[in-house]
Amino acid sequence: MPFETERTVLRPFEPGDSDLLFNLYNDPEIQALAFTDYVAPRLEKWIKEMSSSHDNFPGFLGLVEDKETRAFVGHVSLTIASTKRRDCSFGIALKREWWGKGIGTEITRWLVSHAFGKLAVHRITLKVLANNDRALAVYKRM
Repeated sequence: MPFETERTVLRPFEPGDSDLLFNLYNDPEIQALAFTDYVAPRLEKWIKEMSSSHDNFPGFLGLVEDKETRAFVGHVSLTIASTKRRDCSFGIALKREWWGKGIGTEITRWLVSHAFGKLAVHRITLKVLANNDRALAVYKRM
């Protein structure tokens, strides 16, 4: 069952989506803002390992699509690492052509609301790189 925001659809990741994530995470600018390691081509094996790592934790690994066109917008994850502590973390990565349009804010607002309202978490843990100005602005607003 997909979830919806005003302008997007957040749907579960499916095995056939690997190419979309492969292209997203092989954008050097996205890598520099999303990962603490080096910027280098990511292999398909890395994408499969990343997506399968969510199988061990409750939460949501999904793709973001434009509600009108169904164009691929990006990737989101909401991971409950500790059900006992009711702590979760989330991540979001959008294709560059969707930056600066308020989509990140819209999705983050939905993720936070969903986590506290539907999943009954008590805390959301977030990691962000200091040079990711757009993400920092969104997270400060939340």
